[in-house]
Amino acid sequence: MVVFLKGAQEDTLILLGTNPQMGGYAVAVYNKYAFVAAYDSIKVANYSDPSNPYSIITYPGNLLRDIEIKDSLAYYVGDSLYIRDILNPLESQQIASCGNWNHSSFRVHLFDTLALVIHSTAPLISLLEVIGISDPTDPQILSTNYPSGDGAWGRMDVWKKDNHVFWVDYAIDIETWKEAGQITVLDITDPTEPIAIVVDTCLPSVPAAIWIEDNYAYVALNDYYADYGGLIVMDISDPYNIDSIGFFAISEARVYNVFIKDNFAYVPAEWDGIYVLDISDPTDPTLVTYHDIPDTPNDFFVDEPYVLVAGHNSLFVFEASFLKAGDLNSDGIVNSSDIVHLINYLFKNGPEPSDPNAADVNSDCQINSADVVYLIDYLFRGGPRPQYGCVS
Repeated sequence: MVVFLKGAQEDTLILLGTNPQMGGYAVAVYNKYAFVAAYDSIKVANYSDPSNPYSIITYPGNLLRDIEIKDSLAYYVGDSLYIRDILNPLESQQIASCGNWNHSSFRVHLFDTLALVIHSTAPLISLLEVIGISDPTDPQILSTNYPSGDGAWGRMDVWKKDNHVFWVDYAIDIETWKEAGQITVLDITDPTEPIAIVVDTCLPSVPAAIWIEDNYAYVALNDYYADYGGLIVMDISDPYNIDSIGFFAISEARVYNVFIKDNFAYVPAEWDGIYVLDISDPTDPTLVTYHDIPDTPNDFFVDEPYVLVAGHNSLFVFEASFLKAGDLNSDGIVNSSDIVHLINYLFKNGPEPSDPNAADVNSDCQINSADVVYLIDYLFRGGPRPQYGCVS
């Protein structure tokens, strides 16, 4: 059985719906609800119909700029860290708060029993709070940490890997008076007393965000202050010997954030658009797709096959064709059931794939046994990621 497909790769990121009342700085997702940190509130939208992400409720707040969700709890930051039970968004209750910082927080990241919060103490000064969340109803500040660099608002971020925290910020080179980025590595074995073990001025520009996946740190660089913007990849397998191994340039734009899922990096660039990069080879990030939007993009969340973008003025819901590849039964994941589905279709008169383009995983314009082998190699032998449809 052979099926020929044409033109499947023309559109890789398709805008399905927008909500102009849902603009904000950050977005997180729980059970087809989008939660947007929008400075004076958390705005909630239902996007079960992605063409119509409609607003359902807002929660009050102050200076809110970031949000993450763990289990059925939302952690969001502004003048404090707030924790809210969102199991039922319409009957949501705040269960705790922690800190009183007077100025805005702009980063929160959750790791097991810890929350890492970057907040400002003055218009241009920021620091790191390590907060214990083993009991979400009683969060505790375990330590307050000051940057080794200049610590300006919005130009720093942190990520935890094992017993180390990698903290990116920037410093002024006193000889050239140019701004350069740096990474400080904290040993956080005892979160009440983090110890700085490395300060490495290895970043060629001002960092705005960091995300660590496996042994690689992906750092968003902002060329608003220096002529070297984009996404840089650092090998951090040895914290004492951090090396730059890959780079994707995004010039003349403020790259504010990065979101990593599977083999893709999602990068919003102010005054420019949204970039999706293939990072299956960290030494060579390559462009998958680019999309300009009539807004300033701030943050991503990926709920396959949907990509949600928090713009300054609107929430955008895209469908990403490259995230549908291999998902033959449209259950949102690629696993052995998709192999079974394809075998049944090809050899046992089973039902057709719900999206034929998703079944042509080797992009040879046919659906046949070669696609079965390709999926098996991907899932069980470390083979390349499935492709979406015909490229011939």
